Amino acid sequence: MVIDLSLPHHIFNGIFMLCLFFLALIGAWIYLFVISIRSYFLTPSICAKRYVTSESNSTSENSYPFVSIIVPARNEQNNIERCLLSLLSQNYPNFEVIVIDDNSTDDTLRIIKQIRNQIRTGPLKDRFEIITLSEKPKDWGGKTWACERGYLRSRGDILLFTDADTYYNNQSILSLAVSYMKKESLDVLTGNPHTELPDFWSKVSMPLWNHFTIISGADTAAVNNPRSNMAYLVGSFFMIYKSALEKVEGFSRIRNAIHEDVALGKCIKRAGYNIKIVKLGVLVSALWSRDLPTLWHGIARTLAPMSKFLVITNFIVIFFMALIPFLILPYTLSISLADHPINLMLLLLNVACCLIIIVGTALKNIRKYKISPMYSILILIGAVLIMAAYIVNMTSLLRPSKTKLLSWRGRKLAYKRKKRAPEHKNTF
Repeated sequence: MVIDLSLPHHIFNGIFMLCLFFLALIGAWIYLFVISIRSYFLTPSICAKRYVTSESNSTSENSYPFVSIIVPARNEQNNIERCLLSLLSQNYPNFEVIVIDDNSTDDTLRIIKQIRNQIRTGPLKDRFEIITLSEKPKDWGGKTWACERGYLRSRGDILLFTDADTYYNNQSILSLAVSYMKKESLDVLTGNPHTELPDFWSKVSMPLWNHFTIISGADTAAVNNPRSNMAYLVGSFFMIYKSALEKVEGFSRIRNAIHEDVALGKCIKRAGYNIKIVKLGVLVSALWSRDLPTLWHGIARTLAPMSKFLVITNFIVIFFMALIPFLILPYTLSISLADHPINLMLLLLNVACCLIIIVGTALKNIRKYKISPMYSILILIGAVLIMAAYIVNMTSLLRPSKTKLLSWRGRKLAYKRKKRAPEHKNTF
């Protein structure tokens, strides 16, 4: 193709540099897809029936380790009933459920007590316990204190920590998880559930943001590599032998951590315990956000403990990879009207970059989130929302105070930013 060099030299150079920029973006997106696909296929799935051993098919309850399911709950009146009923319906024969009401201000505790009354005369009456908390120590986070209280009250050899907005879609998931732990000789098993996106704002922003979580540390393949320092637990589902949790001093070492699941995972892996993360698929569902306010605060909570360097780096990466191609598109469309091949080349590269973002997000909508791929067409709205959350959060970096405040579930959480960029994960 013959390039018409009748364009002014500086304009030609500018367009040429934009072409190189879009080629670099396309390459960056391909790289991101490759490492994400690699991590996905290197992460085992717990859905395979082959992990249900002959022992788990035994009719003797003595062949099953006793499992204590610990459910901290704060202001979860819309989700607590379906969570607890799905746990109580598990076909695993040897377990208890300990639910901790963390000073809820809504009807959470009333619903919990109502469930207890319903099973008071049934076979599950001795498997259900309620702990009510009205206050917590000043140096403890709300959820870590609730988990600690549940752990101290538990009787099980294995502890399953789960969130009150989690739903167990399959009655055999507890049996599958215990069988997998024993077969793989694991000390800790954690799993990625299916993340539900009930509202419009989550559907247009979460799939896009999820593309970049692997940059922030959510590389499941690295977690499963014993030679890697990468470690985290998924708060909605992690099982651990009680003896292992005792050896790392329970939750006391991470008492004021914002992301207690990340902090505990690091402690466990540093202590030399065998930890693995698996794909749970649709066997378990969890909520990360429910509407625009919870989505906004969820992003802020994810960014809160990150270092300044990592927050700014993530912002720059997402800004250039997800937002800039759409912002430049009107310009490339306008100059493509001029009859110069390089202008047409720029437009094609710009469109290709936008399409790779839309198509990649549409595939994630279908594969991971089980929602319509049509939401990917509105990806620009999601990108703007994510950028706004980053900008608002980054303004707090300029404040001189070392201690920051974060609002979460009706509480003000105090935290200090790390000086170094930590291995980090986004919690969805």
